[in-house]
Amino acid sequence: MQENNLPSRQTNAERDLILGNNNPFMFNAVAQPAYSKGYKAKDPRLSPIYADLSGLPPMLIQTGGYELFLDENLALAKKAAADGTDVTITIYPGMSHDFALLMPDLQDSVDSFVEIRDFVKRHMHK
Repeated sequence: MQENNLPSRQTNAERDLILGNNNPFMFNAVAQPAYSKGYKAKDPRLSPIYADLSGLPPMLIQTGGYELFLDENLALAKKAAADGTDVTITIYPGMSHDFALLMPDLQDSVDSFVEIRDFVKRHMHK
């Protein structure tokens, strides 16, 4: 979902330290993505929110509360669930895009990796 007018794109523009407007290169890359190569934002090849998500394995979505894509992540979780996919979404308040990659400096990063490990263990033999 490539929607620059979603609420999290506005409210988190100042708070997302990775993709927010404090990082003009990334902020502009998000606003006008080069990867779209002429595809429309609602093309399922570009955005899974518009695809058929039925039949997928269990899905874990981790997002930061300050994430520029927070609304897209919530929409993905809702769409996956509506399509019958077992989906878990966790919002880490106060975290920006890719917060987990900051490990081990942030406790939320460590916690996210523990959640990933536990999710994989829980679904490994289903």
